[in-house]
Amino acid sequence: MPTAQLWRTGQRIGDWHELHGCHGLLGLRKADVDERAATVLVRLKGARDEHRVPVTEDFWPLWRRYLVEERCWAETPAAWVGMRRGKGKPLTYVAFESALRYLGARLDVNVNAHMFRHALAQALVETSGLKVAQEVLGHPHIATTADRYCHVDQQAMVYDVKRFYGSSAVPACDHWDTHEHRPGPRALHLLQAMKHPSAIGVQTIRSHIGDLSEAAAARQADAPSAPAP
Repeated sequence: MPTAQLWRTGQRIGDWHELHGCHGLLGLRKADVDERAATVLVRLKGARDEHRVPVTEDFWPLWRRYLVEERCWAETPAAWVGMRRGKGKPLTYVAFESALRYLGARLDVNVNAHMFRHALAQALVETSGLKVAQEVLGHPHIATTADRYCHVDQQAMVYDVKRFYGSSAVPACDHWDTHEHRPGPRALHLLQAMKHPSAIGVQTIRSHIGDLSEAAAARQADAPSAPAP
């Protein structure tokens, strides 16, 4: 069951520990799981706060079945409890990781808890954007999300810039750059006006895009033409 919630929330597995505290999914209390709101309240490790995370609809039938068949006799406030040696006690990280490794070995796959978080994070960035991924993952800074999960393909970057201008080449000039006192592409000027990259960063990006565009044009020119039918 915790693995189902790992994939559906993208949260860290965490732990339930008397000395080190309760955090992550294993640190959930039963009261933190709110089916009516379709969310769970996750506590972040250390001095950081807590946040509510949405959970997909397909999780809730599994949750109800777990409450009836496996957790009905547990007295602990912990949402997740052990089933064998730790029967009735809060499920700990050591016990969960051991069970996950056992299942992985039976299926002949190498798996760990953090793989679920990375998989959902990458899917969110690609389909819903950085801001949504940041909120779900609980990153305090959006730069953390961008650094870990945003990877731009160079050919795709050149293609999208060309498509923006509706031309086969990146334009040399579209406005006067007041910071660098010379002409510059419009798209980068807009980024600079929005205070994204610095003036030096804009110059670097412009140079990099120009180099990529020239390289792409050279490759296209050198490519052998298709034989006539």
